[in-house]
Amino acid sequence: GLVPVDEVGSHSAEKFFGADETWRLLLQKAHATNMTVFSFSSQSTLQKQLQRIGDGLTCAEKSTGQFLLARRQAAPRLWLLS
Repeated sequence: GLVPVDEVGSHSAEKFFGADETWRLLLQKAHATNMTVFSFSSQSTLQKQLQRIGDGLTCAEKSTGQFLLARRQAAPRLWLLS
């Protein structure tokens, strides 16, 4: 199921949701305007947006890994089954 935000870290969750929102907006814009890769690459803000998305996903991945490690350490026998 879904993990409560406070267990993963609210900052990481905010970064992930920001990255997700930015990605969805880029895809909606591309779909609505039938943009190709070439027209997308000419946007001056695209590199910044993609970097921000990558940073958000990296932060979320790191936080999720720390959360799972803490869970494994709390109940190691249960993780042997998965």
